Amino acid sequence: MSSKKFTVLFFGLFGGIFLLVGLGLLVAGARLSEATRQAATLPLLNAAQLSQAPPGAVAVIEGKIAERNPLHTEGFVVYLRRLYQGQRCESQGGTATPKCEAVWTEEERVTPPVWLDLADGRIRLANADYALYHPPAVWQSTEELIKDQTVRYEGFKINSPAFAQGTVVVDGTGSAFKADFLYGGNRDAYFSDQRSASNVFFWLGVAFSGVGGGVLVVLVVNLLARRKR
Repeated sequence: MSSKKFTVLFFGLFGGIFLLVGLGLLVAGARLSEATRQAATLPLLNAAQLSQAPPGAVAVIEGKIAERNPLHTEGFVVYLRRLYQGQRCESQGGTATPKCEAVWTEEERVTPPVWLDLADGRIRLANADYALYHPPAVWQSTEELIKDQTVRYEGFKINSPAFAQGTVVVDGTGSAFKADFLYGGNRDAYFSDQRSASNVFFWLGVAFSGVGGGVLVVLVVNLLARRKR
């Protein structure tokens, strides 16, 4: 293969990959933005409203972890336990310092049905398969990270703030809430985080698409100019 063909192929692949990644990020950002917009319109139920809501009603709730819940390791009610397994480093090329990040593996996930105190009373989460977002409490077994020894707990303790999205359910004990996730904060903080994340996707998508599209445009212009010679 001649050097010219190799150059065209290289920049064509480079531009194409960047353009596809950029478009993918733009699509992901648009979907997250739309999901956030729809979630923001859901009713915020208090305990009285939840008890009167029909089964299957989609809503959000805001409160804190109730004192009624049993405690686990280090006072956690809900938690993820992770084990530190060293660092993963990527070369930056030349003499630049490698880029490294800590590697943690999940060893245990404890997400039982829990009680939440809302503004006007106590309600129960009916399920044990909800996701954990932005856990407000963190405990680490060692100050310095030691491979295969340092353990970190991330989760919720008594009185930790909690926001959840899900559906109203009814079982043998009455009305409860089936949560899709438990977020460590209030409603405003959750939607602020979601909007920030969608903005990150958008601007990364613009950057990648711009670079990829620009490379392809320059490549096409150069190829057309060569043909006219």
